[in-house]
Amino acid sequence: MIELVSCDIGLGLKVEERRVSLAEFHAADEICTTGTMGELSHVVLLDGRVIGEGKPGPFTRAIQAAYRELTTNPSLSHELRF
Repeated sequence: MIELVSCDIGLGLKVEERRVSLAEFHAADEICTTGTMGELSHVVLLDGRVIGEGKPGPFTRAIQAAYRELTTNPSLSHELRF
């Protein structure tokens, strides 16, 4: 399992884990979600409201590209022992 919060994906991001209000989501320029099946997905509509420009923005696309590289490049993978 890859936890994006703890991964250094080379984008110089500051990560802050906190509760986010619905008003903040509605006012967001971009929203993306993570999950096992969806990996990293953009959100363009929330409660019938368009988020940002209604398409994935540069931040989301950058994270998606970094995640794709992290999960597909054999030189970046490592064995997990349980």
